[in-house]
Amino acid sequence: MNSELKTRMPMPMPMPMPPSAARITDALQPAPVDVSYGEGGYSHVESHDPLHGSVCADICASHINSRLYYAATYRYRAADDYNGSFIRQLDEKGIAESPFASFNDYLSNQTFTPTQLVEDPDNKKLLCLGRLSTGNSFTMRLWRFDADGSLDQGFASKGYIDSEELMLGAGAILQLTSHAHGYKLIATKDGRPFLIALDDKGELKRGFGSDGFVDLDAALKYPLSTGAGFALAAFGQNVLVTIVAVDSEHDFSLLASFNDVGVLDTGFADQGVFKAQDGTYHYGLSIHEPAMVITLPGGHSDDYVTMYPELLRLSADGKPLAEFNGGKPVRFDTPGGWHYMHEVNGRLMGYGSFYSHNRAVCYALEGNLDTRFVFPDGFGELGVTPYMDGFRPTIEASVAFVPDSQRLLVAGRIFRDNQKGANAVIAAISYQAGLGERPQG
Repeated sequence: MNSELKTRMPMPMPMPMPPSAARITDALQPAPVDVSYGEGGYSHVESHDPLHGSVCADICASHINSRLYYAATYRYRAADDYNGSFIRQLDEKGIAESPFASFNDYLSNQTFTPTQLVEDPDNKKLLCLGRLSTGNSFTMRLWRFDADGSLDQGFASKGYIDSEELMLGAGAILQLTSHAHGYKLIATKDGRPFLIALDDKGELKRGFGSDGFVDLDAALKYPLSTGAGFALAAFGQNVLVTIVAVDSEHDFSLLASFNDVGVLDTGFADQGVFKAQDGTYHYGLSIHEPAMVITLPGGHSDDYVTMYPELLRLSADGKPLAEFNGGKPVRFDTPGGWHYMHEVNGRLMGYGSFYSHNRAVCYALEGNLDTRFVFPDGFGELGVTPYMDGFRPTIEASVAFVPDSQRLLVAGRIFRDNQKGANAVIAAISYQAGLGERPQG
């Protein structure tokens, strides 16, 4: 992927900062942790054993059982008999069960680092994407499991598919979503991004694009980058892709709607594509049904030096939603960027990175900060700054919600012993806890 285009702005990530830069967090209220979830607000999805460190790489909510959640974890800095990666089930209270699936059962002299979990509710399957390492080489592998946690041997004839097999050579699978009794994937080959369609057996859907592939550079008529700011989501019979275009003068995000044969839906936005303002990067993408309102969190930079958080909402036809800030982006006055934002129970909840720290936030549907979430700001610090023991989110991971109790679940790890160890956890941030109310159940 050496030929992959680079964006002018990297994604804001918490990183060690000079003490003067870190002082911005001194006046912040903490994001409200729901202490009734797990152990004091954290579900310990991996062992407390001090011999190893572990990370919660991703989390997804089940669409089949509303009280069930899945978490993908992996261990590092461990003795050989402690190494491994797992999928675990959790209930709505944050109680983790024994491993749903252990990847070590299917590997020999290899390590697997999960990156994404996706449930397929139509076929009652669970998919996991991640990086498979063998010595100094690696590939991206997509696994599929049955409802009992066993490997689904009917998927791609062996239970998994590797990126080299799918791309017929060097390439990488970056993201997937379950869609139309099959799957859509974003993948790269020779630095070029592709949208790929698989059927429910793991075979290419030959009627989609060109034998299952859509060359996104060619379809969108821009040079594209998958280095930052790409996302994928089912959108009724269509699929939405957001990705960053890089031209000679500017970077900007594009949001494209492809129909069931891999062609741009010309009824969406401008001939199938919504173009963000120059310097805008959309890092996430969520859809709120039944109105199919699209939420695009990210950031904006005028100078490609410093990014500021931005949030935009579109209607189902790909046009700016007038009810949200008059159809204009909502911007934030502190450097950073929003990674995730979802509409839940009549408000928008999410979080983002602010270079030296992370923040959870809540917006009203018209675009104003909901100051009832964390008074008086509407946002609070999520976890700790670098060099400190405590919780830090896995920025690349998804988020999940427990709608009844209005919890935002964030995957990550808790550092301890002066950062010498870390345990995989899921943190529960609660709107009701911010109001001083204890969620029931």
